[in-house]
Amino acid sequence: SVWIPVQTSKWTYTVNKESNETFFTFLLSSFRKIYSHFHCQNNFMYTDSWIYGCTNNGSSKCLTGNDLSWKTELLPTVKAVTLKLEDYSSLSHVVVHVPTTNGTKFTMDCEFFNEDSRTVHVPVTHLLSFGLYSTKVKLNSTGLIHNVQLQQFSQIYQAFNILIERHCQSVKGKKLSVYRLHVPWSHEDSTVVSSDAVSTEISAKLHVAQPYNDSSIITLILYASQDCQYEVIIETSFIQILGQIIRFHGPSLPVFIISNILLAYGGQLNSLISKGHCIKFGLALDGTARPYKIEPIINICKFLLG
Repeated sequence: SVWIPVQTSKWTYTVNKESNETFFTFLLSSFRKIYSHFHCQNNFMYTDSWIYGCTNNGSSKCLTGNDLSWKTELLPTVKAVTLKLEDYSSLSHVVVHVPTTNGTKFTMDCEFFNEDSRTVHVPVTHLLSFGLYSTKVKLNSTGLIHNVQLQQFSQIYQAFNILIERHCQSVKGKKLSVYRLHVPWSHEDSTVVSSDAVSTEISAKLHVAQPYNDSSIITLILYASQDCQYEVIIETSFIQILGQIIRFHGPSLPVFIISNILLAYGGQLNSLISKGHCIKFGLALDGTARPYKIEPIINICKFLLG
């Protein structure tokens, strides 16, 4: 095996056909004061360990270390790992392992970056905008990972179309990008792979509303290509909002209708007993159909039944 030190903040290694076992070492002390995170992504989807943390200071090879491959996120076309340098103060190096291959083509990309420079905060469009206007943000950095935090997106009745446009310098051999919508308080992350087209659309809606004691923010994570520029466009989807309302409140609609009918019949019966004649159903519906009168009783029954 061969050990090769890497001294740059951005690094790319491509294997076209064959490769010998190689270990690339990144000295962390050179970058801790400048950058906050280290990120690597690899489109060779083998399942063996591939990234390590080294605690050896005096040798060109890593004699003792920790396997960091368990932190890898497996995405549709790449596997990626992001390390916060502050959490690994005991490590001297990060080591990336390239195995012996024959006839396999793949690319590894790694970089050091500052989280603040790769994170943008974008307020989502208002519920009543009906898609008539949108929010746009252009990502000027050419890094491997970007975080777009979607502020004020926390309710199940909200729904958006997110359009991601990418413009690449080189059309030939351009790599696919992966977009992940991360919802911190539930396991409903969605992942989309960019197509050959310029634009990729993501449907953003929630299955679970944000808990009251949770202050986290939904984040759109872009696993990007370094030779591409990205623009994110967010607009309200009125059709999806209607779908969300029917999905979550549709089952209660028959109960609402039946309770109104029963209350109207009760009003007619009360009129028949007290006045000797039955009023028309429409008048009874207007005068007596008040579902909020029975809601406290229903809530008490639900509480007693557990």
